[in-house]
Amino acid sequence: MKFLSLVFAAMLSACVSKPGPVGDKPMVKRIPIASESLSAPLVGGLSGLFYAANESTPKVSIYYSLTDRGPNGKPVTVNGVTQRPFLEPAFSPKLLRIAYDRERGAAAVTSRLTILKANGRPATGLPNSPRAWSPSEPEEKPVDSKGRVLAFDPDGFDSESMVRDASGHFWIGEEYGPSLLKVAADGRIEKRWSPGKGGLPEFLKRRQNNRGFEAMTWNSQGHLLLFLQSSLPEISKSAAPTHLIPVIEFDPVQEKTVGLYLYEASPAGGKLGDATFSSDGSILVIEQNGKTGDKAWQRVVRVFFSKSLNVLAAAEGKGIGYEPEAGGLRATRSELFDLTALGLSDLEKIEGLAMGPDGELAIVNDNDFGLESNTPSFLILVPGGAR
Repeated sequence: MKFLSLVFAAMLSACVSKPGPVGDKPMVKRIPIASESLSAPLVGGLSGLFYAANESTPKVSIYYSLTDRGPNGKPVTVNGVTQRPFLEPAFSPKLLRIAYDRERGAAAVTSRLTILKANGRPATGLPNSPRAWSPSEPEEKPVDSKGRVLAFDPDGFDSESMVRDASGHFWIGEEYGPSLLKVAADGRIEKRWSPGKGGLPEFLKRRQNNRGFEAMTWNSQGHLLLFLQSSLPEISKSAAPTHLIPVIEFDPVQEKTVGLYLYEASPAGGKLGDATFSSDGSILVIEQNGKTGDKAWQRVVRVFFSKSLNVLAAAEGKGIGYEPEAGGLRATRSELFDLTALGLSDLEKIEGLAMGPDGELAIVNDNDFGLESNTPSFLILVPGGAR
């Protein structure tokens, strides 16, 4: 199967030093991303984005992205059991290196790296196991394109977010656990953290199906911030509003969770896409509602966590039953850009965000491998727009 991926470049004046008000609409340009060879398939299903400053030059910007779990169809219910069709069950999630040539106005995937299990075999995107804690919302049962049941893969993962560290390791957030993976430069998984005894707060097991660590970025302390895509399912009448989203702070040196914060997204959105660190110490986040056309709501917002309350101790004390509480100090947010006004209303899943050179924002969308339409994946560049 050949997948299509294009670059979508949105140009703002380089002299812009502050973001304009929501509703600003810069000029846009669409540029195709070429594959690294004529024989290699083009790529789809992009999710997550990271700017590699140490590999970039004034003429060429290098970005890393990754695929999700692979081509799969809509869930179906058979005899009361939710099944998820995996069209290529052996598909291995991949890390992609994308070079954007500013002088030529062209972009290309220069290499792709298959993610490997600890034993060196290619990883899969198949679910890990049924979710025992909640019989009312078990993990979707994997099936192939003909409805034949597939085995769960305890090492499988649904990659959705990523960053890279100075040593060349990739850190990947995924949706099944949800869990955090540390991946060596050669693609081999070195370690994985999961909720409970796996080192992450246990309540994260209650994430909604397919709503795990959708966004990830570094903060000013060199720690990882991992965002759930949306709020937790309510388990009592006292549960927090549906737009209150947990954010995990993870220290990669100590290899432990050191913080938990509550991020109150706009109720008009309800789903996050990705996050990136800004030079002023804030975090930029994509909020969206997963709809297209006239119903689309897509924003880039600026979030400050510096004065928000760390509620990790309270969460660890309550285990699986922890519920974000009303009140307390929340991360502050303000809207920067209306992505719908930039002409992105045709994109259902905007799932990658990175801060490039000179305050440039880069954004990619997941096209679900082009299964339902010919919508490509895009790289949206906004020079100087996030200083």
